[in-house]
Amino acid sequence: MKLDDMRRRFGGSEHAEYEAAYAEAERAGRLGELAYALRAAAGLSRAELAARMGVSEDQVARAEEGDPALGADVFDRLGRALGVGVPLTVHGTPAENGPDAAADP
Repeated sequence: MKLDDMRRRFGGSEHAEYEAAYAEAERAGRLGELAYALRAAAGLSRAELAARMGVSEDQVARAEEGDPALGADVFDRLGRALGVGVPLTVHGTPAENGPDAAADP
């Protein structure tokens, strides 16, 4: 979702939903920048990285564009394909992170 779309959907920045959506988009953007930087540092094309990851080139492009719909598994595959760790950090309490945050995997 683009920033202008969020503004139309949620209104001004005083709405809690808008703030949450903006924060999600910002996190997704940072992940996209990280994905691109890691691939570029490895000197790989999107096609080469996709082959190493076992995913489509489109999924690599979506990761680099910061698609928030992608799951953590894509970034785990990216890290493994490039030989780097991509840690997952959860902040806050289980109540802040949602009902399933405290569930055992």
